Amino acid sequence: MKRKYLFLLMASVFMATTDVLAQKGYDYPKHEVSATLGAKPLEHFSGYGVDAPHAELWDGDLLCVFSAEYFYRVKPWLAVGGIAAYSKPRYDLFLTQMQLVRDAEVRYYYATLMPAVRYDWHRRKHFGMYAKGAIGVVMGWQKINYDLPGHDDYFRRKLDVAFQLSPFGLELGSPHVRGFWEFGAGDQGNFFLLGLRCRF
Repeated sequence: MKRKYLFLLMASVFMATTDVLAQKGYDYPKHEVSATLGAKPLEHFSGYGVDAPHAELWDGDLLCVFSAEYFYRVKPWLAVGGIAAYSKPRYDLFLTQMQLVRDAEVRYYYATLMPAVRYDWHRRKHFGMYAKGAIGVVMGWQKINYDLPGHDDYFRRKLDVAFQLSPFGLELGSPHVRGFWEFGAGDQGNFFLLGLRCRF
């Protein structure tokens, strides 16, 4: 029980501290555009068109999510906007374990649109830290080209819910042009995003 109260106290202190930092930070320009490159996005499909409970995907593309962002600053510490993303990850499919030769090539194509909000909790002239969240829709296509005889190629599409949650972002540069790195998960990329941001 004591640990629970200690955790709540620490969380309250952290939130209060970040709120003070957000209120007293450097005032950024109102408009902002960004270009990002992200690691593997979320998968919105399950299965590969055949009965293969032990199927595995290997050797996928790592940096394969390209996205553009626009944000408008409604308060010095709060910005709202939108994200458009496109990705086309590729994998080798092995239908059974311990194989040396692949059975098929799997390609995904995702087009994503998401309204977004960002909280800049530490703002300085050449340095900043923030958190970002977004939710929207994604249209996905799955294409499987089988190398095995007797297996037809497989194609399907799907409309699904998309999201991006980046609890920590770090940016460095001038007040108008900055490079940034984000830790997060979602349709913009998992684990990390890299990008360039321009404010005006």
